[in-house]
Amino acid sequence: MRRYYARAALAQSAAPTSPATPGERVATAARPVLDCTVDQYGSACDVYAADPGFAYRRAAIVAAQRGDQAAALDAQRRAVAADPRNPQHRLELIDALTAAGDTEGAKREARAMADAGLLDALPPLSAAYVAQRAGDDRRASTYFAQADAAGQLPPQATGDAGYSAYRATFDALAASYFRRAIDYGTSPPPGVAPATLVQLQDLRNAHADVTRDWGAIASVNYRGAGLQPGVSTGEVPGSYNNWQMGVEGYWRPFGTLGDRNFEVYARVYQDVGAKGDAPSGISTALGAIGARAKPFESINAVVAFERLIPIGSRAPSDWLLRLAYSGGIGTERRLDVPSWWTVQDYGEVGHYVSNGWNYGTGYIEAGRTWRLDTISPKLTVFPYAVAGVDYDSSINRSAPVGMGVGVSTRYWFRDSFYDAPRSYVDVTVQYRWRITGDDRAGGVFFGAVLSY
Repeated sequence: MRRYYARAALAQSAAPTSPATPGERVATAARPVLDCTVDQYGSACDVYAADPGFAYRRAAIVAAQRGDQAAALDAQRRAVAADPRNPQHRLELIDALTAAGDTEGAKREARAMADAGLLDALPPLSAAYVAQRAGDDRRASTYFAQADAAGQLPPQATGDAGYSAYRATFDALAASYFRRAIDYGTSPPPGVAPATLVQLQDLRNAHADVTRDWGAIASVNYRGAGLQPGVSTGEVPGSYNNWQMGVEGYWRPFGTLGDRNFEVYARVYQDVGAKGDAPSGISTALGAIGARAKPFESINAVVAFERLIPIGSRAPSDWLLRLAYSGGIGTERRLDVPSWWTVQDYGEVGHYVSNGWNYGTGYIEAGRTWRLDTISPKLTVFPYAVAGVDYDSSINRSAPVGMGVGVSTRYWFRDSFYDAPRSYVDVTVQYRWRITGDDRAGGVFFGAVLSY
């Protein structure tokens, strides 16, 4: 704080002289705080720097000690109001709001503190956490780096530094912090408990994602529209009840982009084994080159635009605009419990620009996932109930709906000391009973996906 105020004073002295304002005259005349107490041992006094909010801060401490959070919070707000340029009062107000469970209020105060230019009055590590709470991960990364360069970044804080660098899209820096956090979590000093399995899994997931620049997906499906996200194939409009197979490769030209994403991709797929006179084989082979983006941090929505390139004689030439959303709970492999409830939902709509076709597909699955440790801790099985709907304007104007049951099994692989499994093989079988619409809604569905 002294350095911060000194820099402010230097900047002010360098400016053209002007008459002192009333506030400046009061500050010049401010007196130190003489804080005295008397007990059975006699009197004792402490001297503190001039602080108009000192009495309120003392009241906040006393209220917190007796467990009165509301009174402590009120007193801390008064301390800030009495001396709004004091960064310590601002920091203690943020802590008080956090202790009271008001995370949004703490975030607002952190933003206000950053906007007031008070972060430079804090030690780098404290400033980093305030900036992180304010949602300014780029500034937080700068302060974490300053603390690290000064030898003031504790090993237990490297994970937090990594997440800020990750969200700020400093991929190489984030990866180095995550590796240090994993090292510390697995081999802490004597007397310090190792990190939990969940903490280590989160760190390894983050390291695996921040170091991924490309990937590939291959899949085989039978009536697979809407079976699961990540399927690289897509039915040629007007066809159904077919087997489809395909492969896709994608690249992240700008890295991970934190909780957002941008990928360019190329894929090839075709229908095989069609029933009756429906087209099948190489005549339906279709290529695509496109780009997709996840523009929002907190919403798992993806928009894609691609050029369809016909390879076979029955494949369309077109531009395709797609919008997809996926969500759920318990969709990741867990290590802290042997089984857990899982709900996942997926929806996608698309428009073929030249031909004017529209399509939509969606499903929701709910069940319980088991980790099959007796075979391999990387193997899971997920039996579930499912409801799905599909729409294809090139077939008819109906939206068939089906409900049924299914089971998925997934094997994860390509893990390391620093990385959670980066690849998986997933096999899914469903049976749905038709509720409304034509026979697209019912019957057997199958999908197999290799994500590398």
